[in-house]
Amino acid sequence: MFLERIEIKGFRGINRLSLSLDNTTVLIGENAWGKSSLLRALWCLLGQEAEPYQFNADDFHRPEDPELASARNLQLVLTFSEYRPEMCLRSQRLARLAPVWIGHKDKFHRIHYRACAELQDDGSVVSH
Repeated sequence: MFLERIEIKGFRGINRLSLSLDNTTVLIGENAWGKSSLLRALWCLLGQEAEPYQFNADDFHRPEDPELASARNLQLVLTFSEYRPEMCLRSQRLARLAPVWIGHKDKFHRIHYRACAELQDDGSVVSH
């Protein structure tokens, strides 16, 4: 199983990002590209804490132009895929994830892990 795709909307330094990954993906970019925000998004969803990450007001994207409104919604989606088609059906180690595997037309099973949050008018954050 590997992380196949990352989709981010309205999180920290990233307004919108859709990134496909493979076993040789390397992140290279200039300052302010969003590399740190991307790594922070991964940490938020995959960190070591027992409880899910609770988003806060600082997690919402703020454009560089102060005339533009900050994001009120954010979404992080991680898509995990098998290395080989139907591998999850034959693996005892992956069997415990059976309730969340989704079969696709290409015969690969995937897990889509999504976290969303909404910034309320009073500054509080509701996570989904």
